[in-house]
Amino acid sequence: MKDLKKLLLRSYDDELSQAEKDVLEKGLAESQELRDEQTAIETMRKTLGNFSPEFKTGFSDRVMQQVENIDFRTSIPIYSVFKRVALSGAAAIIALLISIYYTDGSLSLDALYGLYEYAPDEAAVSFFNL
Repeated sequence: MKDLKKLLLRSYDDELSQAEKDVLEKGLAESQELRDEQTAIETMRKTLGNFSPEFKTGFSDRVMQQVENIDFRTSIPIYSVFKRVALSGAAAIIALLISIYYTDGSLSLDALYGLYEYAPDEAAVSFFNL
């Protein structure tokens, strides 16, 4: 039955061979379900055949006018959230640098990398030993 439905659908878009036409005709003669399917397909094709989706005249101009009138800095809440996150992130970085300075007594690269008291004989437990 699935093959007959595929054949029926293909018959609307492609040219069938004579053997395929004979099989489809025999299937339509024997199966009420296939005839109902054919009727539904033909109804749908007639309905959608004349369908042409269109926008009203000036649609793109109206959309562009609305986009031009939007002030993205104040209308979108993401902007205010971004400002808060950026300020919080900057404060966290400053607090991290201050804690490193108090812990190690300087802000050298070794202190920033955590290598202030690194000894080469501890190479077995080092992440820098690649």
